[in-house]
Amino acid sequence: MKKRNFICALCFLSMLHISAQSTQEVFKQANEAYTKGDFATAIQQYESLLAQGQHSEDLYYNLANAYYKTDNLGKAILNYERALLLNPKDENTLYNLAVAKNKMKEPIDPIPPFFLSTWWAALRGVLSPNTWAVIALVLLFLSFGALSLWQLSPNVIQKKRGFFVGLALLLAALLSFTLAWSAYWHQSDSGFAILLQDEASLKSGADEDSQELRKIYEGTKLELIDQINIWYKVRLQNGETGWLPGNAFEKV
Repeated sequence: MKKRNFICALCFLSMLHISAQSTQEVFKQANEAYTKGDFATAIQQYESLLAQGQHSEDLYYNLANAYYKTDNLGKAILNYERALLLNPKDENTLYNLAVAKNKMKEPIDPIPPFFLSTWWAALRGVLSPNTWAVIALVLLFLSFGALSLWQLSPNVIQKKRGFFVGLALLLAALLSFTLAWSAYWHQSDSGFAILLQDEASLKSGADEDSQELRKIYEGTKLELIDQINIWYKVRLQNGETGWLPGNAFEKV
């Protein structure tokens, strides 16, 4: 039984190694196709990696560039936004996203966000969810040590230090846990989507017969705030709200 388990483990590790090599090879081939100007092939290969469950900043960034080269503005902006979920401060992605948005028909000027929201998003994006979680666990462990000193030390000064240091570390651990949770959910479901249709009618209600509020165009960023069947209530970056069918956009 032990021998069989060992052989199975070796087979499993071999399959993982082959899979990793295959993924790297496909990514390399896609990059070569992009360099040669064969953007359709590059897109197909990048998308095949996504279909296999592969996700990375470089993959989304390269895919966005390929879509931009084929004038698929909606898909380009969508994948730049996905790359930014994984690395919000990447200058190349931010620049290319701005270039793509400049090509939009009637872009919507965003309302400046509340400064606390901006501050929290910036802090959350400094580290990955896993890194925030590790920091939280380390701080929690250290806080227990300091609080143990408060409980067990016979020295009054050390007891006070242990209490205040332990309390500060515990609060820092809670903040780190909150940042880890927030970063994880932001990456898993940002709550935003990108309009992929060339043009769509923003409706006053969740049906085709509702009044048209305005036209919006490919690449428009949408915040999803409600859903009724196939219809989604969305908020534009200027604060306007309305309803769109789910086939008009793709979630970031």
